[in-house]
Amino acid sequence: MIFGVRKTRAALGQFTSEKCTSCKKNSEYIFYRITKFIVIFFVNLIPIGTSYECECTNCDDTIGIDKTAGAKLAKNKFGEENSNQNFIVFLKLFVAAIVIAAAVALPLIYVKPPTSPQILKNLVKQDGQYTIINKNADLVGIVSVSGEESLLVVYDDISRYKNAQGEVFTLHKKYEEIVTVDGSHLSPIADEFGSLIDSNNIKVQRYYYDIANNSYGFFIGVNDLSTIERSLGKTVYPMKVYSTDTEIINYKLIVFDDEQKGINVRYVIFEDGQEELIDIRVTEKTDGLITSETLYSPNTDSSQINFIGAVNSGSNAQAFYDFILNNALTVEYIETYTYYKNTQVITNIVTSVYDSAGNISVSTVNYVVTLKDGYYILKEVLVQP
Repeated sequence: MIFGVRKTRAALGQFTSEKCTSCKKNSEYIFYRITKFIVIFFVNLIPIGTSYECECTNCDDTIGIDKTAGAKLAKNKFGEENSNQNFIVFLKLFVAAIVIAAAVALPLIYVKPPTSPQILKNLVKQDGQYTIINKNADLVGIVSVSGEESLLVVYDDISRYKNAQGEVFTLHKKYEEIVTVDGSHLSPIADEFGSLIDSNNIKVQRYYYDIANNSYGFFIGVNDLSTIERSLGKTVYPMKVYSTDTEIINYKLIVFDDEQKGINVRYVIFEDGQEELIDIRVTEKTDGLITSETLYSPNTDSSQINFIGAVNSGSNAQAFYDFILNNALTVEYIETYTYYKNTQVITNIVTSVYDSAGNISVSTVNYVVTLKDGYYILKEVLVQP
């Protein structure tokens, strides 16, 4: 069904009542909650009604329950199970709202596992795990080979979209290969299904996928893409984080970008409009490629500190650079990158992480790169201590 109305039936639990009028032997029943949804592109998207019924555990006879009585029974006897169903309905409404809000800016993501991209699996034969990058430096897949078996751990289905304002975005949808007795197929990776990335390489929306209900939505991102504020060298993203069904965290991501340096700043925004600095990420570039990035954050007791040259989300890039130089911020980590020849393919990552006492923990990742059939194939090389 592409469009229409569909009912879903969820068992909340078992209860005891009067003897069944059909078999006249049993007084145990299974209690069901029935939710009616509007179907859009095969997905149960918009809930439009709820009803209740019970089923005799002996003869399977079904009896309808008055809506008021059913709602009371669901709340009083099956509170936890009913709350779980309420949460699912909330997610449906939330997803519907996001789809409607984003409809003018972004085509609907139709979740359907693509044909198994055997071409990526054919690129590697020896045992090991391989990261495969295309000519645009996009990760398109991760393949694991063991003996005669080859498995696509990650497949990234990449497409490009342009919104009504002419902005171009890249949509990533990630799948994993599932092997069954009937063969293999690609299934969406539920917790990190996809992301919508803009020209600043910012994930403006990050999607989850609900396998049980065949629906999707985003848990971090910009509701309305047209609200992204772009000016020369500066972009402001009004982000939301849906941490629970009732808790929504608002924050701003401010991105400054030029050929030599980049800086990303995050502020959490409170209900009264006040903002609090979360962290500052500074990147250094060579020939347009990021060669290092450093993450700074205020000290844990920053509420007791008077910062020199205070900044806010309206400050310019130089003000943030000066802010870093003039204040003893905490360095969370430093990463440096080395690239393969004259490409955007990373062959070496060195990460230095600082703990609360200032001690440094350094880790290194090295890759051997092979170019085959227009793809860059990366295999991690273990660094001996």
